[in-house]
Amino acid sequence: MRPSHWLKNSFVLAPAVFGLRFADPAIWPSLFLAVAAFCLAASATYLVNDVVDQEADRHNPRTRSRPVASGELAPRRALTIAAILVLAAFALAWRAGCVSSLAAYAATSFGYSLLFKRVVFLDVASLASLYVVRLLAGAQAAQVPPSPWLLLCGGTLALLLAFGKRLERPDTHYSPRFLRLGVDALTVATFLAYGAYSSQETTRHTFSSWFLLTDLPVALGLWRYRCLARAGQADPSQAFFRDRGLQAATLLWGVMVVLFALDMLGW
Repeated sequence: MRPSHWLKNSFVLAPAVFGLRFADPAIWPSLFLAVAAFCLAASATYLVNDVVDQEADRHNPRTRSRPVASGELAPRRALTIAAILVLAAFALAWRAGCVSSLAAYAATSFGYSLLFKRVVFLDVASLASLYVVRLLAGAQAAQVPPSPWLLLCGGTLALLLAFGKRLERPDTHYSPRFLRLGVDALTVATFLAYGAYSSQETTRHTFSSWFLLTDLPVALGLWRYRCLARAGQADPSQAFFRDRGLQAATLLWGVMVVLFALDMLGW
């Protein structure tokens, strides 16, 4: 069920922060339910994916110990658990007001497991779209309009993460050189998108004239992820937990954004 991958669902919280709604206690029940719904849906996806890939996983030293591939978990039981998780996820999403986003997430996730991951470019595009859908779900749960800037920054970052994951586990679809070039280009694109957002007059008015300072930890974090990706160590679900530099940059950025937001809210 990959609980370490649930960190990706922190994207759901971003609209509440950048929409300055996170200090409103009325929205937090919906946000927590939305995050929980996406965690359950993600785990269901991994169960289905392991059933689909069980034969290939058995011949891969990295994946042959997974429960389905090793025979510890029967495929029928795995699919039954996945169905239960999906039903529970939609029940939570209904309460959180983000059913449409969860439906898009589930359809894309299952499509990826069954087909998309075997199609060039559609695989990375579908992976990236899963992060954007999380942002849309967070906007629905927090009852804020989805910011085009947030979607742009999140989209470029999502593509970077997708290319980084491919670079860690290259296959016949892409050459390592192409993936490295993609990671470099998307690192720059993500920073430029965030820099354009942070330099907007509306952003400085919403947060602070000092918000440009958040560009520094963003640049450091993106550069560190680029280095990890080029070294083949950039699986998004693992890189954050094992790299102190990435953790420090992310924590510094998060603290700065929250402090600027709290200052504008008069806390």
